[in-house]
Amino acid sequence: MSSKPHNRSAGNQTVFVIGAGASAAPPFKLPTAKQLYDEIIATPPLMWEQDPRDTFRDRQQHLRSVAHEKAKQFSTALKHAGLGSVDRFLELNPQWSEYGKFCIAKRLLLLERDVLWKRTAADHWHSWLIQRLLRRPEQLTDGSVTFITFNYDRLLYFAFYHMIRYALNRTHADAWNLASKIPIVHVYGSLLFDYEKIFAERYDINFEVNIRTVMHSATGIRLMTTERDAVADDSVVRCRNAIAKASRIVFLGFGFDCVNIKRLGAQGIGDSCSVSSTAYGLEDGEQRRIRNLIGSDIVLGKDKHDCLDFLRDTAAEWIDV
Repeated sequence: MSSKPHNRSAGNQTVFVIGAGASAAPPFKLPTAKQLYDEIIATPPLMWEQDPRDTFRDRQQHLRSVAHEKAKQFSTALKHAGLGSVDRFLELNPQWSEYGKFCIAKRLLLLERDVLWKRTAADHWHSWLIQRLLRRPEQLTDGSVTFITFNYDRLLYFAFYHMIRYALNRTHADAWNLASKIPIVHVYGSLLFDYEKIFAERYDINFEVNIRTVMHSATGIRLMTTERDAVADDSVVRCRNAIAKASRIVFLGFGFDCVNIKRLGAQGIGDSCSVSSTAYGLEDGEQRRIRNLIGSDIVLGKDKHDCLDFLRDTAAEWIDV
């Protein structure tokens, strides 16, 4: 980390900013924004399913045909818009909001479920980071640490819950309560699905993902169709406040999209606090662009280091202190 003094008066507050790349690495393997965009264009899901109570075959066939046509039209519009991001397309085309959020939720809910169902003790950045933070659990709720995520999945929250429950030997209720108090701010919302009962009672995560669960989960996704919406959004305000007070900011798997940087109020932030970031697979020109956005003193990780390698290399010196 840079040894440059900063002028923040807020004390030792660390903010982790998490992008899609942090959930894309093994063992999670969730899609990046571009991968999700390509997947939905290739195989847009049907916002329809057979109703066994409806015995009118012609009506069911008609509804299926309508859903097929809607999926085809959305795929075509998304492809030819050429934005490379479903989210950005929906912000600019709110008429597709309901179906577009359904597409995102359908794909991610299946993957989120599978990650939890196949959860292993494999070494990954969640485990490495949370182990160290749990050495002083009070820092998770006293304002010392904040997580800002641009992802819709809740894998980080569930990792906290599991490690609090089993590593610290807490009851389900205690672990769920403590995990719920950790400031994890989803800038654009998150999938909605009630795992609490599953975790508490039977731990059977192999639940059915049907149109009802997907549509409910999709309601947690938020779109900001104008910058006025973004400025007034409660999550964005919380994020900007956290960034403004931070003495240390760590970007993990973040793409440094200009719109997202602006919404965080993070332009030039490296001039006033300690900032570091993963740089997995980034070319020299891309790294220069990040320095121009954030500040020349930002510490960028090695281009072959994923989130875990990056944390081991750059955070070990301060996170255990």
